Amino acid sequence: MQFSREWLLVVALGLMSVVAGCNLKIQEGREADRLVLDGNYEAAEKLYRMQLTRLESELLDAPTPELQFDHQNLLERLAKLNQHRLRRYDAAIGDWTRLIETHPDSKLAIEAGLAIAELYRYRLDRPNDAIEAYKRLRDGMTESTSKARVNMELADLYFELKRYDNVEDLTQDLSESIDALPLRFRIAFLRARALTELERHADAVAIWASLEDTEDSEIRAQVLFEKSFALEAIGERGQAIDALHTALQHHPNPSLVQGMLQDLKTRHNLSKGGKSVHGSKASPQTSRLRRPGPKASSPNS
Repeated sequence: MQFSREWLLVVALGLMSVVAGCNLKIQEGREADRLVLDGNYEAAEKLYRMQLTRLESELLDAPTPELQFDHQNLLERLAKLNQHRLRRYDAAIGDWTRLIETHPDSKLAIEAGLAIAELYRYRLDRPNDAIEAYKRLRDGMTESTSKARVNMELADLYFELKRYDNVEDLTQDLSESIDALPLRFRIAFLRARALTELERHADAVAIWASLEDTEDSEIRAQVLFEKSFALEAIGERGQAIDALHTALQHHPNPSLVQGMLQDLKTRHNLSKGGKSVHGSKASPQTSRLRRPGPKASSPNS
């Protein structure tokens, strides 16, 4: 089989065009990466954005797996560049959202959803948008433990917003559906704190008691410290004093425990078995010093 010289020339030019296009993309990518390393983030963002526009045009003609992979990686780079370097949080949310829309089944989609929620929560101070972002992320998941972890972030946010009823409802549902010990402990700890704030002190005491059986002495000390508030609120000052005595040795902030213990002993001596002075609420100084929850490591893990 013979080919005309004209046909061979067309084929050669086509191949050269493809190679040149690939080389151009590689060259642009390397140049953008170099700009990032040099700290020239504005120029890098513009170059990445040009690549994205060209790549999305190519995807319309030939949505190959290779181009899809390049597309999601480029969106990730843009999102992280805007989030961590340029601190253009709305732009980062736009890039993460685009990644979720175009690659909903990729592993990066979960990272993107979590990034969006955290940007709303911690950077933009838009808690209601953060709540909706956590819910969208959770509702798109199928794996139970991953969904539970997102729900815990949502519950933590509700607690920050003093929406204790929401915390109690969410953690109660979680406690009935999760078997993983570390996560169950964190759920119970937050639920007990919410119950204390809701002045359901007897229920809180029962949960704190269930959390005491841990080999981690520091976590146990924190549990006992929190339990003392609920114990005093139900009139059990003697037990509250015992709990603080036990917590004192291993609590990460022993001066805080010592101060609480002295105050509690004073109240106990002034009115034996009397009604709680502070109930479930700590003094303003104590409230500022109380820890938000147990340390990351879990009991018996």
